[in-house]
Amino acid sequence: RPSLPPRPPARPMRSPSSERMGATLGEERSGRRPAPPPPSAAPAPAPAPAGRWLALAVLCVPLIIISLDNTVLNVVLPTLVRKLYKTHKDRHPRITWALGPSSPERCSAGLLESLAEFSKSENLPVYTHIYESKAMTLIARQSHAKDGGSLINYLERTGLLSPNLTLAHSVWMAQPEIEKLGNAGTNVALNPVGNLKTRSGVAPIRSYMNKRVNVGLGCDNCSCSDAQNMFQSMKMFASLAAITDPEPGPPTASDAIWSATIGGARTAGMQDKVGALKAGMAADLSIIDLTDPSFVPLNSVARQVVFTEAGRSVESVMVDGRFVVRDRKITTIDERALREEVAELMKELRKDIDAVVSRNARLMPYLMEAHRKTWAADIGLNRYVGNH
Repeated sequence: RPSLPPRPPARPMRSPSSERMGATLGEERSGRRPAPPPPSAAPAPAPAPAGRWLALAVLCVPLIIISLDNTVLNVVLPTLVRKLYKTHKDRHPRITWALGPSSPERCSAGLLESLAEFSKSENLPVYTHIYESKAMTLIARQSHAKDGGSLINYLERTGLLSPNLTLAHSVWMAQPEIEKLGNAGTNVALNPVGNLKTRSGVAPIRSYMNKRVNVGLGCDNCSCSDAQNMFQSMKMFASLAAITDPEPGPPTASDAIWSATIGGARTAGMQDKVGALKAGMAADLSIIDLTDPSFVPLNSVARQVVFTEAGRSVESVMVDGRFVVRDRKITTIDERALREEVAELMKELRKDIDAVVSRNARLMPYLMEAHRKTWAADIGLNRYVGNH
């Protein structure tokens, strides 16, 4: 059995998935991560970040035990995560924690069971990806015969199916699985814009709402949806249900706003702190200019915010009572310096991109063959519009 490499000094980490969750809560993100404390010193309070952060614990230990077998992985990884959590959980009131295992089909039962126990003992939310594409769903059908080809059954068997769990994407979810989510109080985080760009399909939005599954909204990352724009996500969420169910019904514009705020806060267990404008809650808010043409005349705040606004009318943004955008200017960074830095970095990045595109071109025929075979496979449901 190989021995572990020396543990690196503990330090806070800002992960790509924390950005994604930030978008779900509709909060502005900016600033740089705090410097790590000296290895021999007790962790000191970190400087206040500009926005709220959700630290995803599993992502904080990359590459440390990648070569170990499942037996070691199931024991060592949860232990490392617990140590990280205990060390850093109180660094700052706006830094909260969640567990972020990879998609269930890539996780052993032992690992998921350990994380389920950790989540329950510390009341920590858990985020994972599931059924984003037909290919992922087909893999589940083929590799999880013990669970009837269902990753929801797998999560239930390992103890993770609970109100602490949020399933990102959830496009190819079958009706019996949706019913299980509703009964367990499990959440979903839908990314309608990113799922369209990646041709993943359309999630069964109304089915989730009918079964009282809590729905939060996200934007996915920049490579999938290009913009971290919650207005786009709300509009697509409220619109796409119509192409899967022609009968009048939810989601309405008000439903979209609810999912983008309170629904997202519930997935993080923060509904008593953020997501609504009322006494005792954090002052997290966006100030919208109602003189913008999108709001003239003002007939319905909810409908016009969801169906006509794209972000142009946002005048100021406040996080926990602190302005991070004021009069359409970011207060926490030098925007001009950032643009200049990006322009300089792009000189080398474009060379890297060209090399990657050239290398991938040789693989495309094989990838497309596998993709077409996936499209042709019958998995018992369809999430493509107009695909007969």
